[in-house]
Amino acid sequence: MTTPLTAAFPPPGAELTRRRAVDADAERIHRLSSLFVVDGALRERSAAAIADAVKEFTVVDADGDLIGCVGMRRPPDDAGSQVLYNFCVHPAHQRRGIGRVLLDQVLTDAAADGAARVYTATTGAGAWFERFGFVPTTPDAAPRSWVDALDPRRSSRVYVQPLRELGAAP
Repeated sequence: MTTPLTAAFPPPGAELTRRRAVDADAERIHRLSSLFVVDGALRERSAAAIADAVKEFTVVDADGDLIGCVGMRRPPDDAGSQVLYNFCVHPAHQRRGIGRVLLDQVLTDAAADGAARVYTATTGAGAWFERFGFVPTTPDAAPRSWVDALDPRRSSRVYVQPLRELGAAP
């Protein structure tokens, strides 16, 4: 589903759209992500790996230019969890609420899909994730298949966002 965004952030006059990624987005997701591999903020993923997982991504376009993306998947060994990965917003569009829009969407989708918690890993300070309800946790608490796939050379910190149980009172 394509959802036009009403936002008061630049680019001025641009039509911003949040939507699920389609096959044609794979190369654009790869190019955007590559900007963050250089400084170590994201781990390198091949264009083929992104193409294979493109349906796991939510993206934001500004007048047709892909300016943000995030992947979300359910690990095979933990039906109650989902894992947020490859989260990035083009540097020229950061600090304008686009990351928040992406995060809100994937957390909503995860809750609707029955997830009780969402994990992520970051090499950064983690303060951004903490602002939105993620809390530090140990790798032992996270799905083993996902933890085993983390690159130990990156010294990532693991965070979890507990989600409200479906049907539970807010």
